[in-house]
Amino acid sequence: MPDSMTQILSSGPTGTKVNIAVLGDGFADGADQTIYNNKVNDLLINGLFKNDYYLEDIQAFNVMEERAEEASRQS
Repeated sequence: MPDSMTQILSSGPTGTKVNIAVLGDGFADGADQTIYNNKVNDLLINGLFKNDYYLEDIQAFNVMEERAEEASRQS
């Protein structure tokens, strides 16, 4: 796994699990990293995986998030 990825849910080797990679856009390095981490946690770990279907099969998933490495540029 690249250094810029953080595994936030590990249920086993990536070749044997459903792997979800979350790529953030619009988040800058630094203070935004905490906001991004909280959003991923709220939406997936405390959101999707609290649903009965996914909670029942949570051991089938790995979740990785891409860390903000470079400041977002305004368009």
